[in-house]
Amino acid sequence: MSSEPTLIKGSDGALAELIEVALQSIGTSIGTLIDKPVVLQAGALEFLNADLFSAQRAGKYMLLTGDLEKDYAGPVHILLGLTEAITFSSYMMRLPDEVIQKNREEEIFSEENQETFGEVGNIIFSALDEALRGKAPGAVNIRVKDQENCELPGEAPKSFTQDPFVLYSFSCKVAEFAEAEGAILIPLEAAEKINGEPLNFGELEGPKRALKRLENSPEDEIEDIEQAPIQGRLATYVQDGNLFKKIRKSCRRIGLELEKRPKTEVPNPSAHRGKIVLIEVGRGELKRFEWCRRLKESGEIHVAIMLMEATQYTVALAYKAGADVIVGWPVHERRLSAKLASIFEEEGSETTEAVAESA
Repeated sequence: MSSEPTLIKGSDGALAELIEVALQSIGTSIGTLIDKPVVLQAGALEFLNADLFSAQRAGKYMLLTGDLEKDYAGPVHILLGLTEAITFSSYMMRLPDEVIQKNREEEIFSEENQETFGEVGNIIFSALDEALRGKAPGAVNIRVKDQENCELPGEAPKSFTQDPFVLYSFSCKVAEFAEAEGAILIPLEAAEKINGEPLNFGELEGPKRALKRLENSPEDEIEDIEQAPIQGRLATYVQDGNLFKKIRKSCRRIGLELEKRPKTEVPNPSAHRGKIVLIEVGRGELKRFEWCRRLKESGEIHVAIMLMEATQYTVALAYKAGADVIVGWPVHERRLSAKLASIFEEEGSETTEAVAESA
């Protein structure tokens, strides 16, 4: 990748501390109730939305949902694997270990399990609520709302909104059973309020003085740009006319054959082998990050994302989707050219060979 924005170390300090406290409290509360060791440990922080969340996970889960109240708003979700839901509820039903193991293996989750797991949900949200009251600024309360079975990948759970959220994954180890993964999901706005400051990403790349001077210079007319030798192909999924004009100039400057595709067409990886694909992402077009991810999974396509409204969240989504180049609009043509050319600087020979093979 040409650039790798990362969460600035420590920028989630208060939020991370709260999550650690909450997980420890949840583990202690459930462990005491079922008289078995329960250890929950926090993992990585992610920025997601409902569609990306649903597309990037696989398995059967139980999803607990509560609503933030008072000085906070929005849903809070706790995601647990179905096997952990079976384990917790079965221990509360006083079933022996061998029966629990069998039910885990066969994914048996009866109506009684379902009802009992509701009590587990109350305990989990009570512990989380206590951690929030002790750590979060202002007044806060969580009202338990719902629980639902969900199987992913698939449609987003019905309780999800399209607002961005942060996800803290965590490991879950119950007694001698195999470790599994869960997650706590908090709306981005509420998460930053809890944190007391924005969750900041670093710069996409270090400042380059020479490039900065170019950005401040007038743009060339297309007829004044010398046609460079062709070294690859660029397929575009764009709608903005001004952006497309800049792309035409960039293709001429760095030597790319331009292939304009309908913006609403879903890119087919098999049709773009060995190419660079530039995808314009406007407001609310988050599914286009999933396009990027699928193209990158082919292993033979470079993807440039043009963010028409760049924010920390959309930059994070572009990076997570695997984009080779991430550019924010508006952009100087020479800046765009330099970003696209960086693909060839790093992997030019491989890309050129792939283009030649697909010709």
